Amino acid sequence: MLKTYDKLDDVPEALREHYKLIQGRYVPELSDDHPVLVTNKTLLNEKNAVEAKVGELTADLESAKASGLPRGHVAVTKAEGELLNEVKQLGKIEDIKATLAEHETLKTDLATRKRADTLRSVAGDLGYNPDAFVLLPNLPDFESRDSKDGKKWFAKVKDDKGVVTERLANEFIEGSDNLKPLLPALKATDSNVQVPGSGSGAGGGGKDPFASAKEFAKNWNESAKAGTDVESRFGVAKSA
Repeated sequence: MLKTYDKLDDVPEALREHYKLIQGRYVPELSDDHPVLVTNKTLLNEKNAVEAKVGELTADLESAKASGLPRGHVAVTKAEGELLNEVKQLGKIEDIKATLAEHETLKTDLATRKRADTLRSVAGDLGYNPDAFVLLPNLPDFESRDSKDGKKWFAKVKDDKGVVTERLANEFIEGSDNLKPLLPALKATDSNVQVPGSGSGAGGGGKDPFASAKEFAKNWNESAKAGTDVESRFGVAKSA
C-alpha cells in the first residue's frame, strides 16, 4: 500500500516519480478516474448540495422572522387576497380546471358551427348546393359586405407567407384548380344532377324543382360515412 510522507527523502527512490507535494505532504499521485478520487468528488458534491439547502432554509427562516409570518406563509397584497377568496368561492381547483376545459371545447364547437353556417350562406347566395359546398376541403374564410349591387362575398385567401388577400368568392371558387372539377356537384341545377320536375314541359305540377335534390341531401346526411369526396357522394362524374 502506498503511504504518505512528510519529506521527499522518506519516499522510496523508485517511487518518487509517483508522488507529489500536496498541503505540505508527499502523497501518491492518482489518475482522475481512480475510485478514491471519484468517491471524493461525489462526497464533495453531496456536501455542497446539503450546505446549499441549509443556506436556503436558513434564509427562509430569517425572512419569516423578519416578516412576522409563520413559516410556509407569504405576504400578499389586499387585492390578491380578495382575488383568492373569490376563486375559493368558485369551488375546488379541479372543478374549475374542468369547467375551463369544457368552455374551450364549447368555444371550438361554436366556431365550427358558425363556419358551417357561413359556408351555407355563401353557397346559397352564390347559387351552389349548400350540402355539397360545406364538404369542400381547405376552403378559406369568407366575409360578406354590402355594396350598391347588393351583398357580396369575399374569400380571404392566404399565400405561402401568410399574407391575406381578398377575392370575390365566386371568382375564387370558379378559378381554383382544386375546385373546378367539383363545380358540377356544387351547382344544384346542373344537368348532371337528376332533378325531376325542373323541365319546362308538362308534368311539373308546380312542385319545388329542388325537392329531389333536397331529399337526396337529407338522406345522404343521415347515412353517409365521414369524408369529403363531393363528386362520388352527389353522383356527379368528374369532367374530362
